[in-house]
Amino acid sequence: MSDSATISARLRHVHAIQADAPGATISFAEGEVGRLPNVHVSFDRALRLLRDSLERQTPVGVRLDSDGTIQGVYWVDSDAPLKIDEKDKDIIRIFFPLHAGLYHLRRDHPDCPRLLALLHQARQEQTRLWFLTDLPRLDVVDLQPVDSTKPSPNGASTVGAEAGSFRDTLSPDAPS
Repeated sequence: MSDSATISARLRHVHAIQADAPGATISFAEGEVGRLPNVHVSFDRALRLLRDSLERQTPVGVRLDSDGTIQGVYWVDSDAPLKIDEKDKDIIRIFFPLHAGLYHLRRDHPDCPRLLALLHQARQEQTRLWFLTDLPRLDVVDLQPVDSTKPSPNGASTVGAEAGSFRDTLSPDAPS
């Protein structure tokens, strides 16, 4: 892992991938550029998830450090929130009907107001959201509306072919 500070994972849209001998340079639609070194512990799987994201035009969870090195790549799900329970002082519980378990949005999440507004809007409009979660706790890390003008695979979809955990999918040193 790079010595520079790590930025938390968030949803990003892959714009272009340029593979070369030492790895791959990934351009994101948000204007960022990331470097996936071929010595990354899960290089092949990470590159496959990034290529799937580019091909399907769907977001993927990416954790970059401050020098642009990709530390982790994570699949994302999509679903429409059916219930949002705000009774607890520390967490907001979210029920996505096509996914098992109650998901959580921690009130101390730095983007909690934005994420909660997206959840309420999606629930009211009965529209789907892309969501990135920290497993096994089912903590919501990031959300984006599913662009209804683009086809998405299989209704409630998962980008990438394998299941795993936000913490352990591609980054053995990810924060717990």
